[in-house]
Amino acid sequence: MKARMKSPKLLKGFTLIELMIVVAVVGVLAAIAIPSYQEYIRRGQRAEARAEVMKAEGWLERFHTENNRYSNNAANNANTTFSGIFTSVPAGGPARYTIGLTVDAATYTITATPTGSDACGTYSKTNTGALTYSGTGSRCLK
Repeated sequence: MKARMKSPKLLKGFTLIELMIVVAVVGVLAAIAIPSYQEYIRRGQRAEARAEVMKAEGWLERFHTENNRYSNNAANNANTTFSGIFTSVPAGGPARYTIGLTVDAATYTITATPTGSDACGTYSKTNTGALTYSGTGSRCLK
């Protein structure tokens, strides 16, 4: 009589090569996704800075309508009320941009200066309505 041989149990799991392939794929995806996500965050921060500059412009124009000048001191070179309201972006937490104002009786320039590195540089808005940036980055005004 022939004895029946038992088949060895099939082992379940991953081989080392399969695991290394998965690690490589995850590494490639991370190398693409992380810089893309970081640029997405920077674009959001830039948009927040531009929005704050526009908000400051609206406030300053209302001030001019009520007072017939942009400054609020005798020397016509500052607006201390503005400086108390608009200081940084975001208003709470660590500042990513600082808001500044250069003013005289008839003109102004509002600036949003990045506290860290930013390819778009400083955003500026003047009383003529021109919004510009000092950097060399692409898509800075989008």
